[in-house]
Parts: sequence; C-alpha cells; structure tokens
Amino acid sequence: MNRDKMTTMAMSMTMMMAVVVVLTCVGGGAQAAGFTTAVHPLTSYGYSGASYGSIAKSVTGSATLSATPWSSTTMAVIVLTEESLAHDIVNALVTSPPRALVLVLPSPDAAWAAEVVAAMETELMWAKIECPVMMAFADEIGEEGMKELDELTLSVKTSAKEIKTGDAANVEAWLIGSQGERAKTIVVAAHYDALAAAPSLASGSDANGAGLVALLSVARSFGRLYATEKTRGAYNVVFVATAAGKLGFAGAKAWLADASAMQLRNVELVVCVDALGAPGVNLLSTDVPQSGKKRGPAGSAASDAFEAALAELGAGKIELELDPEARTYAFEHERFARRGLAAYTVSSHSAPYNMLRTKTAAVAGAYDAADRDALVANIHTVTTALVRVVFPHLGLAAAADLARPDAGFVDAWASYLEATPRFAPLLATPTGAPVVAAITKALNSALPAADVTASDFKLVVPYTFTAPTASAELSAYKQTSPIYDLLAFLAAGAYVVGVYAYFVGPSAAVAAVLSYVTSKPSSATKAKTKKSKSKKE
Repeated sequence: MNRDKMTTMAMSMTMMMAVVVVLTCVGGGAQAAGFTTAVHPLTSYGYSGASYGSIAKSVTGSATLSATPWSSTTMAVIVLTEESLAHDIVNALVTSPPRALVLVLPSPDAAWAAEVVAAMETELMWAKIECPVMMAFADEIGEEGMKELDELTLSVKTSAKEIKTGDAANVEAWLIGSQGERAKTIVVAAHYDALAAAPSLASGSDANGAGLVALLSVARSFGRLYATEKTRGAYNVVFVATAAGKLGFAGAKAWLADASAMQLRNVELVVCVDALGAPGVNLLSTDVPQSGKKRGPAGSAASDAFEAALAELGAGKIELELDPEARTYAFEHERFARRGLAAYTVSSHSAPYNMLRTKTAAVAGAYDAADRDALVANIHTVTTALVRVVFPHLGLAAAADLARPDAGFVDAWASYLEATPRFAPLLATPTGAPVVAAITKALNSALPAADVTASDFKLVVPYTFTAPTASAELSAYKQTSPIYDLLAFLAAGAYVVGVYAYFVGPSAAVAAVLSYVTSKPSSATKAKTKKSKSKKE
C-alpha cells in the first residue's frame, strides 16, 4: 500500500470514528426501547341518535406530559392525582382534542383513587370526544417509564367494532321443595355483567360480582339443606343469574317473559342480590306504577318473614321512588315489582350506580374490588334471612349456623370476577361464553338435584356500542433525532469514500465524488424524466 492510500484511508477512518463519537454523544441510547404496556381504550356508544364516548383508532405521536391546554398534534398524557378535576379534562377534550389522550391511573391501593377515577369515568362516558382516549396504570408503566413519558413517542395499536344486538344468556336452577313443582316459590336473582368506560376494565368484583358470588353461595347452602326429601323446605327456590343488568336489566325482563303464568302466580318473594362488597346490608323496596296505580311489593307470608328476619339481623329498609327522568330502572327488583311480585334488592348501596342510567359513577374494575370480610358477612346475613323464611321453626342462631358461607369459595369467585371483564354488550357475543359456562358449572356443583339451564334470549337495547375486538397495547420509545440521522449518513459516507480511495487512489476518489456532485443530467435522463411527466399529465 503506497503512502497516499494509507494517508487517505487513515483520514477517512479518523473522520468516521469522529462522527461515531459524536453520534454516541448526541444520539446515544436513542434506539433504546422505552416500555410496552396494556392500555384500555374508552368505549363509544349511541343512544337516541346522540353519540357519546371517544373514537377508536390506532395512533402514533410524540408524547407530552400535560394538564390542559395541549397541542392537537401531540399525544397528551395526564397522570391522575388526588387533585385532578375530571370535568376540566373533559371540557378541554371536547373543545380542543389532542391527537390522543392517555390517562395514567393511580394504583388501586390509593385510598382516594376510586372517587377520582369514578368522577372522571362518568364524565368521559357522557361526552362526545373526537380523539382516542385510553387508560393505563402507573404501576404497570413503572417508575422509570413514568419519568421518561414526555420524552417518548407513543404508539397504540387497537381495533374495534360496533355492537348492536345479539344473544345473551340467563342461567337458572330450579330447586324443588317438599310440596312439588306447584308449591310457593322464592326467586333469588343477580345480574352478572359489569360496566366501565373502558370495556376491558369492566371486571369489578362488587358491582355486580358480589351479587353473583352471593347467589352462588346461597345456592350452595340450600343445596345442602335440600339434599334429601326429608330435609327440604316447603318452598321451591329458583336461582337466576341474569344477563345485561347494566342494560336495563334485560335478563330479568327476558326471564319474566319466559316464565309461565302459573310459575309467576306461585312466586311469593323475589330477592335480588346486588353489590354486597361493602359493610352493611340495606333492604331496598320501590313503589312501582302498575295499571295506572302506585303500589309497593305485593304482601305475602314470605316477604313479611324476610323483612322481619333482616330487621332482626340489623339490616335497614329503604323505600325508593322511581326516577321519571332516568333511562331505565335503578335496581333489578323493580323489573319484578312491575309484574306485581313482592321483590326487593339487598345491597350495601342505597342509591343506583349505573352510569348509563344517570350521571352516577361506575368505577373501573380495578377500583371495584369487594371487601372480602364484608362480603362474607353480608352473604351470611342474606342467607340466614332466607333460611328463616323457608324453615320458620328454626331460631336465629340455628338458621345462622346452617347459613354460614364458605369464605374460601367466596374469595375464589371474587378473585375470578376481578380478573374477568364482563362488559355488558360483549356478553351477547362469544366473549361472554366462558362466564356463562363457569356460572352453569358452579350451579350444577352446588345443586346436583336441580335442573340447571342456560337460556339464550335476543338482546335488543336502545344502545349501540363500539368496543375493542382485541387487547390494545401501547409502545413507548425514543424517537431518533434528525441530527442523529445526518451524522449516521456522514459516517457511512466517510467509510465508503475511504474504501473507494484505497482501491483507486485519493486523487481519483476525490475527482469521482466531485464529478458526481457537479455533473448535469444526461440527455437520456432528461428525456426519461420528460416522458414520465407527460404520462402523469
């Protein structure tokens, strides 16, 4: 190798190394991944010609940690805190939407979190937002990810479809008493669906997971009590897990439509169990208009005995009034009371919480966890009262002993429901099939002598929903800067020139580069370009 070649090669390599050093300083780590986490897109729905919620689409953009205002070209990220004001966020979204909004939710362990998320969630469901809105959890992003959020580019992949109608399923089990099929009947009902602004977060174990757990636990107790003909009570007991409770209690309506006139005549008491995951039990009763008159629950020996038993156990009774401005019923028992049946709801709540009905909170599933000790205690209270109704000769202590729930069973089912989204509209699709199968299996196990069936019905509601068809994921990464790209190009160019100079000599290499840069297009190239332009025209 001659001296000129060696000198040129050394200069080129030195130049390339210098550029690489600068690259390391300027863009070092620019290609390092940020993080990937699950996100939960907000649903959109239509009601009476009006649209609510947010649009659903995949989107990529630079992130900015922002309260309001934000840029319409950025992915705004808001970390919810105790001081966050949901209505301020929603007002800004409606007037000037960003490219997309990511709401970073606090840990469910935070004492204040449920109230803040509930307020924000309800506001979002009642607004029309012209950008994708999604939720993520701070503890899943991690401390390092949270620190870097405003330096990253965010990319969200999601897909959705519109859901109008479909088949839903009630699961029922008839436990026949000592007097046969035509005997007086007690109905225990609970809806098993849930609702949240983000469908993938509709997995709460309280509303109404706790009601479903209570129904299954009561069924286990009565399965033992009715195990032989000698131990059965005089009442038939029907357990009904209803679908679409959050959509106007459509499952209860379908069950009433399918029941025969004789079966309904024999019903002396309907007990709907709902959201028992907080301390205390309330007995809720509603005056329901019927045939132009106002009447409360039809009196019966069973209803009187149930009220008396709950009062003895310390439960308070609350008389409710129908809200004429609400879209649908507040509690499930009102569906049954409308048919003239003695119907009640037992619940830790005293007011409705369905945000599709009125502007009331329906907390995302992560914050809707049932208090296990309270749930076990409340199930024990309700079961004891029902045992007193069916076996009136038993004293309170004896009934309570027979009604004691299995805490392990309660915890296992509450945990399952906390991890299982049960968004009401999606239960009318194959998505809901595993939930229905699990309920059917549990009732068959609890009541081996009962006839357990899952009955499909056509779900027709005045809503249309757009819900995700697959899990959504957010990828966060650092975007390569233009300077980084330019320096990378120069480094590659220096290397190519150095190699070329090694083979042809430095003078020839420089001449070739200058010739390429300063040369004019050939006549053939001009003709080709002109021909291409004429074709386009």
